[in-house]
Amino acid sequence: MNRPRLHTLLGLALIFSLMGFAPAPSWAGCKNSGGGSSAFSYGSEVAGNAVTICGNTSVVVPARSSTTVKPVPKAVAKLPAKPVAKPAPKPLVKVAKPLTMADIRALIRISDVPSPKPIVVAKPKPKPVPMSVVLIKAPTKAVSVLSSTPASASAANGSANFSPDEASAAVSPSSDLMVGEMATFYSDPMVHYRLGAVLGHPAEVRFSPVQTTWQFGDGLSGSGAQTSHAFRPGNFDVRVTITYAVSYRLVGQLAWILDPGQIQMPAVVQVSVSDSSNWSPQEEELLPASKLPYLVSANCLANSSSVGCL
Repeated sequence: MNRPRLHTLLGLALIFSLMGFAPAPSWAGCKNSGGGSSAFSYGSEVAGNAVTICGNTSVVVPARSSTTVKPVPKAVAKLPAKPVAKPAPKPLVKVAKPLTMADIRALIRISDVPSPKPIVVAKPKPKPVPMSVVLIKAPTKAVSVLSSTPASASAANGSANFSPDEASAAVSPSSDLMVGEMATFYSDPMVHYRLGAVLGHPAEVRFSPVQTTWQFGDGLSGSGAQTSHAFRPGNFDVRVTITYAVSYRLVGQLAWILDPGQIQMPAVVQVSVSDSSNWSPQEEELLPASKLPYLVSANCLANSSSVGCL
């Protein structure tokens, strides 16, 4: 088996080992999985009056191997170059001066004297020039060099928290009531949204009201965005609780993902009921209908057809 194929098989084996021993996704701490892919998965979890959207990214880089061909030169031959002789210096030529009459007479007298023997002067030998070296490159030979990068894995977790609007409560006609006076309570739950980002991925959260309940503080309760109630004398804390369903989606998604949990947002309004009236709901219930007073326009015994007569 050649070496490149062996390194490729070793890299694949390392990837499978990383995948086999990698822990299961924790959705960055959220218990409810919303889906996603192996590169980016997400989930959610409701706790208290907020929902947490979690994200998890994981990147696995497989092992890589490559072969590079590098030329390797052979041994270099060194050959001496032929010596180059320097040219001999040319003899100097003296320029003769013009002869004067005295010189001519002297030459006539010297011509009768035998000429001396010529003196032989040896020519200087040229100095040897040092030999230079000529480098001759031989043909190169290709050599395969194998390099490999081991497999690696990285992961990152992130989360973002989102909360719905605060609940509100109001009472009409006033928070100061009389005994037996009917008070109307209001709240304004509505669908609203929050925007954020999880690991750089834009996220959108939707809060939808599914239930509105009232506790009047006297043991009785009501429901709906608007309800009415009459109190006995005293001071009461009327509490409204709005329950929201939570759903979310990430950028590029059309469908909303519903979290199984719900968020409850409370609000309180205080009422004070005066005891100046002697009215009692128990007495009204026990009073016979025949003894109830009625307003009439005349004596009903004398004229039973008068207004108000039964």
